Amino acid sequence: RPHPVVWRILFGVLVLYELALILLLYQSKKDARLAMTYIDSSLNIELEEKEYATNCEVTWLNIASQFDVFVIAHGLGWALKALVIRDRLILWHMSVTWEFV
Repeated sequence: RPHPVVWRILFGVLVLYELALILLLYQSKKDARLAMTYIDSSLNIELEEKEYATNCEVTWLNIASQFDVFVIAHGLGWALKALVIRDRLILWHMSVTWEFV
């Protein structure tokens, strides 16, 4: 178990991180992107906008064209949440209610 000073330093760093995120929240999109370039210069590049709910046909081409890193993140997040919760009904309830949020 680490020394209590380690936890206080970690807490202080996390409070500063949260304050930085709150400050970033009140910036315009342009200014926030510019501020984040100090961390990583590739963050100022505009991303392409992708529309997910325009064509709802169930075809392999349509499904494959919408498959990206977010689909993997959702599946992995759901699997890890299942390992933590270990109750199928609660897991489904949390997953469905999260989609409403």
